[in-house]
Amino acid sequence: MPVRKVPNNTMEYFHSTERHPWSAPAALCYYEANRGSAEDIYPSERVFLADALNSAATVLDIGCAAGGFARALREIKPDLSYTGVDVTPAMVESARRQFPDDNFQVIDGRHLPFPDDSFDVAICYGVLHMTMDWRELLGEGWRVCRKTLLFDLRLTDSIGVCNPNISYQKLAFDGEWDGESVAPYIVLNHREALAALQDLIPPCSLQGYGYIGPVSGNTVSSYREVCMAAFCLSKSVGRASITRWDIPFPLI
Repeated sequence: MPVRKVPNNTMEYFHSTERHPWSAPAALCYYEANRGSAEDIYPSERVFLADALNSAATVLDIGCAAGGFARALREIKPDLSYTGVDVTPAMVESARRQFPDDNFQVIDGRHLPFPDDSFDVAICYGVLHMTMDWRELLGEGWRVCRKTLLFDLRLTDSIGVCNPNISYQKLAFDGEWDGESVAPYIVLNHREALAALQDLIPPCSLQGYGYIGPVSGNTVSSYREVCMAAFCLSKSVGRASITRWDIPFPLI
């Protein structure tokens, strides 16, 4: 497996909004053209989304990129009040141009400036497997949601990999990789992930759904296939429990 040496301050590198490729024109074009309709929502994401939005009036999209989910979610719930946050100013500027009636802000998802229980639903799709700070983002999403937190992870029943020097995704939005632009590719052992979730944000209800799928051709990983897993954490009153586990790995 190729070994890549990221800069000494890894966290600063992956959160830089000026020199990171998320700000590149090719990245903007990609996100402006994709993930902008309900048809673009992945099968794993669909499982919990409609039920969560059914009783929701407000939603926060953490890592909104160019804002395409503002349109996609309204195809499911037309009267939804949408707020999107992203760490990359260029992405937020694009989202504001495309969806001027929605609320978009340049915000680091690790430090959300919203009070507790500000949104009925918080969503963090397509983000957590590309950041070393997945725990912090989950904790903040759980804090600001009033009812439900939806998110996805990449899981394995073997040893998890959280080292961006050996597990990373080449960011080649226009088809050509520059040999430098990467994001981490975080794969978690399913038992360790479940334990982390229960420690980090003990939910009243946890549901999980996932399926085995190949990693993308631009991903450098020790795994050719991982479990694409979506989760729903609910703050409904009741005893903490796992109410659904449709993931191809055993709970124990």
